[in-house]
Amino acid sequence: MKAISRFLVASIFAGAALSGAYAFLTSRPQGAGSPSGAEASPEGAWTVAERSAVSKASRELGPAFRPAEDDDAQELAERSALAVLYVEYHPFFVRGDLDGDGHLDFAQAFRQTPGGLFDVAVFFGREGGGFGKPVFAARDLALAKGDLSIERSLLVVTPDLTIEDVKRFRWDVRVDAFIDADLDAAGEGDDGTPVDPSGRPRNRV
Repeated sequence: MKAISRFLVASIFAGAALSGAYAFLTSRPQGAGSPSGAEASPEGAWTVAERSAVSKASRELGPAFRPAEDDDAQELAERSALAVLYVEYHPFFVRGDLDGDGHLDFAQAFRQTPGGLFDVAVFFGREGGGFGKPVFAARDLALAKGDLSIERSLLVVTPDLTIEDVKRFRWDVRVDAFIDADLDAAGEGDDGTPVDPSGRPRNRV
């Protein structure tokens, strides 16, 4: 009798574990764990609301712009290392709260066609759900060797992963636009040129 009871209890726990595992796996976004290929495109990582916002922006921007995909990124050893580190890695798509209002925003790069340069847009999350129109933080960048990331409330644009140089942008409510965070925080040297007050190179975080 005790053996039957233990068997029933074990069966119940096994069933619960299998159900939990199934729910976890099916809830993961498409392309998770795959650093390249069609399944790892930003489209697979977008939520329904994000997909809707990007699709609407693409229609309004016109055929000269399209959302950048993972395959637009040049293969680099540095990129492969990031793909292993982050498991789900999309070079031209990243989420974070960039305006400090408590709502999740996202940045998406768009590729110019023809030409191949990139523009980086931010979609701010709305209180009632959904996202506003894209606000461009940077334009006309050669970004095929780089990626996007977020450091706290700063949008970090790395044009080239093989060199230690980044562009950091901060949302400024005073001008209702993104500004260069490093130039904004810098003073001026003896020759009048802006300098980083920390004296540090702008390393990628």
